[in-house]
Amino acid sequence: MIKGVRSFIAAIAVFFAFLIGTATLCSVVVKQVVLDPTRVEQVLYDALGETDLAPRILGRLVPGYSSLNEADRATLGRVTSDEHVREATQQVTFDESTGEINLQPLRAGLVTALRSQDQPALAKRVVRDRRDTVVGLPADVLDRYRDAQDLAAKVTMIGALTILLLAVVAILSSRARLTTCRSLGIAAVLSGAVVGAVYWALPGTARGLSSSDAAQFGALLLEGGRPTVLWVALPVILLGLVLAVAASIMARSSRLRPSISAGP
Repeated sequence: MIKGVRSFIAAIAVFFAFLIGTATLCSVVVKQVVLDPTRVEQVLYDALGETDLAPRILGRLVPGYSSLNEADRATLGRVTSDEHVREATQQVTFDESTGEINLQPLRAGLVTALRSQDQPALAKRVVRDRRDTVVGLPADVLDRYRDAQDLAAKVTMIGALTILLLAVVAILSSRARLTTCRSLGIAAVLSGAVVGAVYWALPGTARGLSSSDAAQFGALLLEGGRPTVLWVALPVILLGLVLAVAASIMARSSRLRPSISAGP
């Protein structure tokens, strides 16, 4: 009876370690990808290469963009791939304290690119623009952004401590501790794989659910974060594999040892 209870406790601990581990990995991904303020420049860079999103950005930089003739708009579309514009996106930052994004560096890069491509009339139009280049988040959105950052940090910290506690409980309560270690390793592999697979599918899902600008920008944000997700999930998967394989080898060795000692 006691043996069965101990095995049940170990199994429950491993199962919850998997669930909480997956949630913790998700919070790490959210904090490092979705809520990372430095990713604004990458999203802008990618958006300028999108036929649907580039006009939205150009509309903020070029006065009367919607009323330009087709040739001028085509010229501006080509200019967005110019190295001056691309380099300028790297200077655009998001101010977490105010929730503001200043597009002035991008406007300056666009002017330089237009002049380098012999488009003085369009360059002059942009230079004469007196509109504010600062884009600010609404106060309620900024508050939710900060709350989300705090929540992600707390979930990550509490989740890591809880996983450690559950692992200790699972190992100490189990009679077959090597088997339990293997199960914990498999749980780590599954957590990393689930987070990676779900995240990989999110950009396409976002595009499919809505054609709004917010959804498209969100999809670009998620797509650009895929390398970061790999760096987060792969170490967990590899660590889980090492633990599972090592525990399996040790368990096999312990089973063979008595038979070897006994001899023929």
